[in-house]
Amino acid sequence: MTKPPTTEDSGFDDTVVVDPAIEVSVVSVEAVTAGQDIPGEKSGPAVEVVVEVVNRGDDEIDLSGASVSLTYDGDSRVPAPEVIGDSTQLLPTALGAGRSAQAVSTYSVPLATNGEIRIIVDILAARPDVAFVGPRPQ
Repeated sequence: MTKPPTTEDSGFDDTVVVDPAIEVSVVSVEAVTAGQDIPGEKSGPAVEVVVEVVNRGDDEIDLSGASVSLTYDGDSRVPAPEVIGDSTQLLPTALGAGRSAQAVSTYSVPLATNGEIRIIVDILAARPDVAFVGPRPQ
């Protein structure tokens, strides 16, 4: 099985239907200072992203392979390293019918980025990734 191509870029205010039963949206994108000044994780400018997944179907959805990532510098798509913090929250491994869940992720993103940031949400291997694109919050 080959993963379908990523969906057309959506804005931060959009809700994307991944599957007739699954909706994905960005709840918030905020500039924060993150990190703990430990080896491999310097504190500094970052972006905190809250993504919501809604199951509108009648069956449980397997989210065990779901992920959220972020790139910056527009079309260069530089991967932003995730920084683990107090607000970090992973999606559950499964989402019951009629339920919703949020993931909270923080990424190290320099203040002087060129272009937009891209939030990529991968829900299911058989469905396309969802890409939300917009300006880096200051």
